[in-house]
Amino acid sequence: MLFFKPNIAKLEHRKDVIGLVKALRHRSIEARDVMSALARIPDPRAIAALIVCLDHTGLDKMAGMSLWCIGAAAVDPLIQAMRIPSISRDVIDILTNIGDQRARDAFSAIVSNDNEDQKVRSLFSEATNEYDRKMKKREELRKESELEDKRQNERAWRLKNESCATDGHEWSNYVVGGGFHYECLRCGARKHVHSGNISHERR
Repeated sequence: MLFFKPNIAKLEHRKDVIGLVKALRHRSIEARDVMSALARIPDPRAIAALIVCLDHTGLDKMAGMSLWCIGAAAVDPLIQAMRIPSISRDVIDILTNIGDQRARDAFSAIVSNDNEDQKVRSLFSEATNEYDRKMKKREELRKESELEDKRQNERAWRLKNESCATDGHEWSNYVVGGGFHYECLRCGARKHVHSGNISHERR
């Protein structure tokens, strides 16, 4: 039992996760303040306490966000907790948002178990489908981001190359295999020179 009122700001500043977890049991402390501090310090040592908080109205969403921020380290404890009826759906949502293959494997194992209750199998079948939808969307966003980065890099290179075409390239040379290789320090254009002749020029 804690006999003095913990200073949440100081505990957070020191990243004293154990102290913050203990503060959750202090009656004079607003649990939301502690949860906010824990959310800003994603530390695996808080996982067990955060899972307990999933079963408390008003703390469940903040606890879920903290567990999501912790990420991969929270997956196995969450898998162990996902059969608790009162928090099962919350745990499933957190696991699908983390997006770890271990979670999908756990969902699939329940779905394929003929001895499981049909309602439980149906719940985890939905969880598997939701996981797959989120992973597909995540992959689409990743590819879109990579494509946009490539486009931006190409636009930036064209602008630099156009500038160099007007003002002249700023060549830096180095020797490879007996030939001189030049690369523009501004736009990245390259040319190879062998026996005094430019063999090719490229980005």
